[in-house]
Amino acid sequence: FFFQAEDGIRDHCVTGVQTCALPILTSAEKEVILQHENIHVQKLHSLDIVFVNVTKIIAWFHPAIYFIHRELVRLHEFEADEQSVKDKDVNEYCGLLSKVALSEIGYPLGSHFAKSLTLKRIDMMHAMKYNIKNWKIALVGILGIVVAEIGRAHV
Repeated sequence: FFFQAEDGIRDHCVTGVQTCALPILTSAEKEVILQHENIHVQKLHSLDIVFVNVTKIIAWFHPAIYFIHRELVRLHEFEADEQSVKDKDVNEYCGLLSKVALSEIGYPLGSHFAKSLTLKRIDMMHAMKYNIKNWKIALVGILGIVVAEIGRAHV
């Protein structure tokens, strides 16, 4: 949900547990962001993240769990983006992503953007070559193997 900040310049987005400052957005842009966040809610992405975080507590020493966590977050974003652009212009959506991402780092140009998840999301939307469901199944399978190996090592 959005509310006007005291300074009257920026809006804020509150989704679940996260709060983020956003540049001045039109009501249509705000609606696009809310639709994207609602996709995360509908797909129960937070449950995946909770599961991975619990696994990280148990297997904090295993380097693969951190990779799995990072990739799962990426897959969630790719999946939500894929659903978000079904009936929209991809270039406009990518422009909105760029607008929000560049406002978050505090300056209009920087090296952060070149290595950011946002740029990968934009590339993914333009390519649309991957089937997210298959990637998600593979990732959960890898996580299962990691958990099984950890359990076997402690027995």
